[in-house]
Amino acid sequence: MRKTLLLLLISTSLFGQTKIDSIFSIEFPATPEKMKISEGAEKGVVFYSNNENDSFVVMSLINKNGENDFEKNLPSPEGLKSAYEKMIAVQIKAMRKKTFIFKDSTEIEIKGFRGYRLTYQDENSKKQIAESVLLLINGINFIATYSKVNEYNEENKNKFLNSITIDTSKEPKQVAEKYDLKGNLLELFFKGILVVGLFYLLRKYKKTTGNNV
Repeated sequence: MRKTLLLLLISTSLFGQTKIDSIFSIEFPATPEKMKISEGAEKGVVFYSNNENDSFVVMSLINKNGENDFEKNLPSPEGLKSAYEKMIAVQIKAMRKKTFIFKDSTEIEIKGFRGYRLTYQDENSKKQIAESVLLLINGINFIATYSKVNEYNEENKNKFLNSITIDTSKEPKQVAEKYDLKGNLLELFFKGILVVGLFYLLRKYKKTTGNNV
């Protein structure tokens, strides 16, 4: 599978927050670098800032066909958990290749959007050495990860991951709107009553006035 990488050294930081896109922003400890990625049917962008002690990475990934019509790619309310399970499995596998061993996952909520927090440990010492926050919004996979390079700093990790901000001004969605069968049937019923009522009144008016036109 061919992977295309384009390194961009210009960040989109504003007042400490880096806008990953119009929905998701986060605060890096330093100006991050940006890298576009394209792999198979998916494309995305990675922002990262590394130093000698720790690493800060955020990735957004979306199906190439779903960028302009994302609502078709939204999971159903019942299918959200399954969508997250697939997303989590991919993330665990990717981190395992970097020797970060999955420890546990916790369901979280940010601005009313359901997500997951994953922690990773060292294979030998069993100490925690990395943590990720996963969010699926507008059909986009957002993954923010803090990890140890030479030192695991709990304060740095919390400051980074807790700075995640979701812009709700454009009403982003996490799941497809559930079809309300009962509500739609009631709406059709009342519309039917209205049509019949208007038809009855019209006929009565014609009989009263003798107007058959």
